[in-house]
Amino acid sequence: MRTMRLPAAALVLVCLPGVGGCSSGRPGGGPPGTGGDGAGDPGVQIGDLQTLLPQGNALGLSYFPDEGTSLLDSQPFRIMVADGFTKSSVVVTASTDSDPLMNLAQATTVVAPGAATDFDNGYAGISAVYRHTDGVYYGFYEAEDQSGTGTIPGTSIPGFYARIGIASSPDGVTWTKGGYVIESFVPKRTPDGVTVQYDQGTAEPGAVASADGKWLYLYYTEHSRVTPAGGTRPVLICMARADLSIWPPDLSTTAGPVAGFSKYYQGSFSTDGIDGYDTPVISPPTAISNSLEGHATYSSALGKYVMIYGVDAWQERSASPPLALVSGLYAAFSDDGVIWRTSSTPLITDFGVAQPGLSVSWEGSILWDAGDDTQGWLVYGYSPDWSNPPHYMVGRRLSLSAP
Repeated sequence: MRTMRLPAAALVLVCLPGVGGCSSGRPGGGPPGTGGDGAGDPGVQIGDLQTLLPQGNALGLSYFPDEGTSLLDSQPFRIMVADGFTKSSVVVTASTDSDPLMNLAQATTVVAPGAATDFDNGYAGISAVYRHTDGVYYGFYEAEDQSGTGTIPGTSIPGFYARIGIASSPDGVTWTKGGYVIESFVPKRTPDGVTVQYDQGTAEPGAVASADGKWLYLYYTEHSRVTPAGGTRPVLICMARADLSIWPPDLSTTAGPVAGFSKYYQGSFSTDGIDGYDTPVISPPTAISNSLEGHATYSSALGKYVMIYGVDAWQERSASPPLALVSGLYAAFSDDGVIWRTSSTPLITDFGVAQPGLSVSWEGSILWDAGDDTQGWLVYGYSPDWSNPPHYMVGRRLSLSAP
């Protein structure tokens, strides 16, 4: 499983990866929000929680989905998920194209952590997949370096410094790692749980091609909690882009950095994907919360980008009794994939980070129905009482309606 995600300030020991709320005892939900809070944004309707693949499943998956969930193909139906127990990326295939998420039947590990000296020595979970016009798949994964990042006090869980790795595949079955495309401007530091947390770097990627086909947008969570000016900031969602007219970049054969992405900084894509400064595109709703796990898609029918992202208001987990009010899964909308309108209320109210004894809903992704990008599934990791059981795959039917 992934290491702990920590609050922006004081150390709280937590582990990483519509209707009713945690506060009222109903699992993984609350009065659904619409996302965006804008008069021109689509309405969002979500259905009841349904278990898609339980813990203890015949496929052997555990602590999943541990990152975003990506659709590889509709026929045959294949998705990419991250397995937190093995710290690897897995292709899951359905036994039928009819109601496929209810009939997931085969799992194949395709990307695993690298050698001890590699940048992904501790974890390699693909969180987003882009398929280029030539049919080649490109997977973006949370690549954790767990060397020299300490162990969270009182646990056996290692800290990490994350980068965004890239892997490619001609068929969705055989994958080849190609280095990393995003790295924080803040270098790896020795964590102490106070001034430097045990989760560092850039993690939890999401990706979508621009509607005009010119750009590949890559969203990531910046965990370093440092501003370019040297001040402090919470955990935030940032973004970068690559020019699809010259795609793919020259992938690394030595597990090194890959040029080609430019980070969004102060209103333009003006800094390098490796070590460049960044400006958030999704900030948390309060001063004592973090925004993370931004997974975006596009609805051509509505002409909108839509993102599902998580919020962790960490003090809610340590309250007596713990009570999720701000934490949960949120929806945001954008006309251009860059400037986002966020909601003031969660789409699903629940704790946004896994902590023993509490429920959790995280790593939400939209998987559209075949031929309809206004209807689909909101798929995410959920546990009513983490880690007994650990998080497992659930879903809710989701519908977007024109404003």
